[in-house]
Amino acid sequence: MDLFYYKDSLFSLTVNPILGGELFTNSSGNSTYWRNGLEARGYIQNWGFFASIRDNHEKPLLGSPSFLIRRINGHMKSATDWSEMQGGVTYSWKWGNAGLVKDGSVWGNNYNGASIFGGNNPTFVQLRLHLNPVKWFEFNYFHGWLNSMVVDSSISFWVSNSYGLDYREVYHKKYISPTFLHLLLLNS
Repeated sequence: MDLFYYKDSLFSLTVNPILGGELFTNSSGNSTYWRNGLEARGYIQNWGFFASIRDNHEKPLLGSPSFLIRRINGHMKSATDWSEMQGGVTYSWKWGNAGLVKDGSVWGNNYNGASIFGGNNPTFVQLRLHLNPVKWFEFNYFHGWLNSMVVDSSISFWVSNSYGLDYREVYHKKYISPTFLHLLLLNS
């Protein structure tokens, strides 16, 4: 059941609230986690779009390294609150699609979180390409930009504006460009 849904032969749009929570209790005490936000998705002919923003509130913060738990995280706003945002625009055709998205990535099969892109990493901006021209060949590629949220003091600077003197923090940036090539040989 959608909060808002519209569809015709050219256009589709769906908008939904995000609301959920969890309560953990044991002999050591209670923990709470709840999230709220909004998501939307739709398409216009071959163009697709999606957006999702949510605030997460957890007390105590179970996603910290001292706990052995898989918790997706994002930009920390306070000691126990963080936000996550996903979204993008894609173009699709019969045997593939391409897009500019801010989304998460999972790489490989595993039982308890892969070492690289295990699903617990924050979302990041990326160019994606997926090609599947024949049944036995599939190609996936993405090129992304990561923001470490670590201030690079060598390129940060002071500016003077109408509010006075302000320090502009510039963060370290990392670029990644793994290519995934899947050759799927189907047995008849």
